[in-house]
Formats: sequence, C-alpha cells, structure tokens
Amino acid sequence: MGVVYDPACGIGAALVHFIALVAAPARVVGHDINSRALHIASERAQLHGADLELARTNVLLEDAEPSLRADVIIFEPPFGIKQQSPGRLIDPRFEFGTPPRSSADTTWLQHVIANLTEDGRGFVLTPAGTIFRGGEESRVRTELVRRGCVEAVVGLPGKMLPHVSIPLALWVLRRPVRTAATERILFVDASETDSPETRVATWLSDPNTRD
Repeated sequence: MGVVYDPACGIGAALVHFIALVAAPARVVGHDINSRALHIASERAQLHGADLELARTNVLLEDAEPSLRADVIIFEPPFGIKQQSPGRLIDPRFEFGTPPRSSADTTWLQHVIANLTEDGRGFVLTPAGTIFRGGEESRVRTELVRRGCVEAVVGLPGKMLPHVSIPLALWVLRRPVRTAATERILFVDASETDSPETRVATWLSDPNTRD
C-alpha cells in the first residue's frame, strides 16, 4: 500500500481504522481545518502506534500539497458547506467545471480526483442530492462521467451517520481514463437495504455486480 489521504480527517478515526484493517501504508496524510481536531488526531495516532502526517488547511480555499498523489483517498466532508472561495474560477483542481457557490459538494469530488495517482481510487461520502441537482453541479457531473472519473455510485439510506439523517451517496472516483466512452459505471441503490455498510465492499469488488 502506498499513500493514503483524508482531506477532512477530523480526529483521525477513519485513518487509524484504515491502518488497522490494511497493511501499514508507506505514508498516511490527514488534512483538516480544525486545529483542535488535529491535536486529538495526533494523540489518537500515538495511542495506536500510527504514523500520521497531519496539517491544518482548508481544502475549499487551497490545495495545500498540490504534488500529493494518493493511492487511496477516504473522505467524509462536512455537509451543507457553500463554496465561496474567490479563487474557484481559476483553481487548477476544477478542470471538470466551476463549483457553484451554493454547494461545495463538487469541490470535494474534484479535489479528490486531483490528488489521486493514475491507478488510485477515491471514496467520497456526500449528500444524495449531489447525484441529481442541476445547474453547475450537473455540468460537473456530466464532465466527470464523460472523462471516466466515476467508477461507481452507491445510494445509501438516511441515518447511517449519527449526526446526519438525510440519504447519502458513496462515490468511487479515479483519474480520467482514455477509454471513458466504453467504461461502465456501477450504480447501486441501497437506500432500502439494511446495514449496507457491511455489503458495500462486496458490491464494489464482485464482477457479477456489473453484469
């Protein structure tokens, strides 16, 4: 395992859990806007013997480490955030379309893609509305699909997270591919499924799911 990255790592729970499940990555990077959360993440990492590289930054405003290329990105960004960065029109990360001011959801998706290796995968949890909202978000989605950046989308039920009751969507993202026109996207409607978190890995890895 190469590089693992969480752009909004909070107290580092997801990264520490990932390290416990997978052979120790060569590098584990966590970014967050909250300095107190990063302090807790650092202490948590020490308790678990995990080596985390933590930095305080706001990925809405900047790509603090533009040369970073991760093999796996896990990302549960804050929901309901507006994109009000004055640099959103010229930010090189947003090659698939300018994120609307009304929502940062497509900002998160594009930030992940910009920081993946050529063979890397990003797993991003967003509100379900990111799948179907129109306007600028629709144009970004269309471009992501056209260039083969969306490998799978899993619709999840509400109340999966303790602090959120709305339905969610799990995006599996990758860098643009040359064969985008012939690539197939896996769509899974798990909105009525009990404990879908126990089955997502099978859906994504079983080739029969795509038939």
